[in-house]
This record gives sequence, C-alpha cells and structure tokens, in this order.
Amino acid sequence: MIRAKTYPTIEGFKKYWWGKPLPYLYIILFCSLAVVQAIEFIAAAFLFLISEGGFTDVIITFLFLVLSVLLIIYNCRMPHRLFKNSQKLCSDVVETITFGDNSFVAENVGSKISERVENFYNTVTSAKNSDGWFIIVCERYRFYAFTESQITDGTADDLRNLLKSKLGKKFK
Repeated sequence: MIRAKTYPTIEGFKKYWWGKPLPYLYIILFCSLAVVQAIEFIAAAFLFLISEGGFTDVIITFLFLVLSVLLIIYNCRMPHRLFKNSQKLCSDVVETITFGDNSFVAENVGSKISERVENFYNTVTSAKNSDGWFIIVCERYRFYAFTESQITDGTADDLRNLLKSKLGKKFK
C-alpha cells in the first residue's frame, strides 16, 4: 500500500487552481476586455474634452475598466480564498491518503473534522505529477495535493506506476 500524509497548503491550492486551463482563459478574456475598455475610456475622454459632451460615456467605460481589473484580481486571488476558506473550516487538519488496488481513501482528521472518503479511480477526472507534486482531482471540486516527500509508505515511483495503470491517459 502506498500512503501519503499531508495537510492543506497555499502551494497545493495554487497547483490545483493553476493546473486547470480555465483560469488562464479567464485571465486572457478579462485582460482583453480591460484593454478594450481602456481604449474606449481614452476615446471617450478625448471626445469629452473636444466636444464637451459624453460625460456619461466616460463614466460608464471607466466603470467597465475597473470591473475588468477587479475580475482579473479576483481570478488571481482564487487559490488564496480557497485556502483561507479551508483554514476556517479546520486549520489543523491532517489528511492521510491510502492508495489501494480499486480505490484510494482519504482520512481527514482535525479538531473540527473527522471524515473518511473513499474515491474510486473511475471518479478521478485528472491527475498529474510535476515539480515534485501530485495533484489528483476527483469529480469537479474534490482534489488532493501533496508533495513526493509526503509519501510515507512506498515511493513516488510506486505511486506514479499505480496511477498510470489505474488512470491511463488521465494521468500526466
């Protein structure tokens, strides 16, 4: 059996969040929107100065520019918010993940939480091993992030081989 003992870290949340393509798409979208809004704002301000009209256009484009920038900041700060929310739930949680032949079990124990979750390999949507981290995502929002050094029983190579055999193309 392969076992890892871990706890939530901001680095793990960042690896999870930025490991998905969607946050990058959002940033590209909102940056594009911000550039367009900045151009519109400059044009509206220029027209306002020349014709002394269109003050409403200047205010509206400025508000959309501010909204675009806020959305970029919101998206970039998401891992920190996810981590902070998990810490509010239970700051001293220790997670032990035990990998078996048909499933892996995550036991979360802390002062405010004690749960045992069995995850079958067919519920894993993606998993990867990079930069010394294992990130395993199960069905939409449940994920497990831990470093290779946090594996207590077995080795990182053992876990890589197990995940390759159980997940196939889902493991990178």
